[in-house]
Amino acid sequence: MNNLALMYFYQKRYTEAETAYSRALTIYERSPSADDLDLIHPLDGLGSVAEQQGNFQRAEQFYQRALAMSMKTVGKKHPETAHSLNKLAGIAESCGDNQRAEELYQQALAIGEQTLEPEHPDVALFLNNLAFLANKQGQYQKAEPLYQRALSIYEQTQELHPDMALFFNNLAQFYRNVHNEKQAEAFLRRALAIQKQFLAPTDPDITLSLNNLADVLIDQQRDEEAAPLLYRAFAILLLGTSGPEHPHVESVREKYASLLERLHRDEEAKELLPD
Repeated sequence: MNNLALMYFYQKRYTEAETAYSRALTIYERSPSADDLDLIHPLDGLGSVAEQQGNFQRAEQFYQRALAMSMKTVGKKHPETAHSLNKLAGIAESCGDNQRAEELYQQALAIGEQTLEPEHPDVALFLNNLAFLANKQGQYQKAEPLYQRALSIYEQTQELHPDMALFFNNLAQFYRNVHNEKQAEAFLRRALAIQKQFLAPTDPDITLSLNNLADVLIDQQRDEEAAPLLYRAFAILLLGTSGPEHPHVESVREKYASLLERLHRDEEAKELLPD
């Protein structure tokens, strides 16, 4: 049941994922042979669904239950505990509590470094999250060594994973912030290559890389190269589940229309903008 729920989750079928995780949780709670460790994964899954739906309070409740189960079953120094702390840190960050988020990310990283191999992907994940938090607060000197450590781990990884695309996007944003557009572009192209391998051409997750790469090209006055990227991002969002009124659609629409105007493609721009 957990595997079915995970499949629904990755397909962004969140209602079905929630139902499957709830059933799994009920089964484990009623099973005499199940232990508390069995409850962690459906609780974590329900938290992830709530988080994706923007219900951070509900997500936090599930993650807190998962953390309590982990502490009770395997103790503080265990990867499951680090995972729960990392999830709670993400909620704190989403709610704007950066100080609490940093404390929880640091706890997750400390446990990960004690209980996992130095090159384990989860260690890179914790480093990436800490770096991203520092980067968005303008703490670039703090962010860079964390990103470099995470990159070193990912570079040693033999198998690619879709989550690496998000890491490369984060790293590219850091280099854009410190005005190293060449590095930013290189990492965004790596992100797109990974997404091309793992995702459908119309998967909304690709729009992040397309939009970010377009921004980097625009920064370098390479508008002609940026235009098809924004067109593709706009098309994916417009035809996907977001709908024409979604804020992300509107943001890309306005950016693309502005770019078309700079390229003197006024008629195309007018078709995109409301009367």
